[in-house]
Amino acid sequence: MVEQAFAHFEDGAVSAELDGRDVKFHRSDLGYALRGLLYGRSAEVPYRIWQAARGDFTELVEYYVERTDWVAGTDVAAGNHFSVICAEDIRPVTDEDVSRAAEGTFLQGHVIRSYRTACDVWPVAELSDDFFEPVSSDVPTLLLSGGRDPVTPPQGAEQVAQGLSNHLHVVVPAAGHGVGGQCILSMVVRLIEDGNLGNVDTSCVAEVPAPKFRLPGTQ
Repeated sequence: MVEQAFAHFEDGAVSAELDGRDVKFHRSDLGYALRGLLYGRSAEVPYRIWQAARGDFTELVEYYVERTDWVAGTDVAAGNHFSVICAEDIRPVTDEDVSRAAEGTFLQGHVIRSYRTACDVWPVAELSDDFFEPVSSDVPTLLLSGGRDPVTPPQGAEQVAQGLSNHLHVVVPAAGHGVGGQCILSMVVRLIEDGNLGNVDTSCVAEVPAPKFRLPGTQ
């Protein structure tokens, strides 16, 4: 069904109506929208792909616009975001890196190309030669991962943990990118108050519900 969705782009962009306007939606835009949903709304992905396979891109276009509008919003520090991303994630990556990582993917190099456009005009800090060296520390450290995070999955935290002799890695199985909620907050507060990991209670993680899949005919 994924192939059927992307097959609609064999002749170029598809059209979708948004607020009375005819919007051109490209293959890379579909990949970006699906990637965004995987961050925290993965249960919607099968339904969205089903819609796209039938040629209905309306809701995906709406979501795409919503997701790309963050840069102009007031709830995200876009300047800080670009200052970090451009220096740490974009500048060190070569064209060869991009080609190798994007080969055979639906998204191709769409995201990094978009970021490079912004980073070309954004001030970028010069990083020290040892910036990417692994951190070694015995400071009590709470590592939090979402089991369904498509960007920073649990194995990334496990790699970081190799240099942290006093750590606790908590994985929320059904969570995506950026775990939160009262369960996580209670762990963070306990660590701050006690200054150690001994009394951090992780049992509430088992009670975090999995997202419910969206089905045709539902909102």
